[in-house]
Amino acid sequence: AVQGDNIRLREWVAKGADPDAIDTRVEYPENGEAHGSFRAVHYATMFGHRRTIEWLHAYGADMNARNYIQETPLHLAATGDHLDCVKALLNMGCSVNAV
Repeated sequence: AVQGDNIRLREWVAKGADPDAIDTRVEYPENGEAHGSFRAVHYATMFGHRRTIEWLHAYGADMNARNYIQETPLHLAATGDHLDCVKALLNMGCSVNAV
């Protein structure tokens, strides 16, 4: 999702991967506590991969999922100035109140 590689994502899902799986790799925010809560849709929105977002939505990924600091994909797309992703997420029915 980081690279917008939909072909690889399709292969993983065909092999049984969950398109809504939580990334369990450790992240260290400013307070030093370890967290791992990003999903593919978070990465896709952070890097502006609209087609990947649409593909993940079609395969059932939660478009309102929150990461460890309560950011949703819509929030990440907006703060990253990815207007095409913001529009796509809104068209999918993402909650503007979840931001």
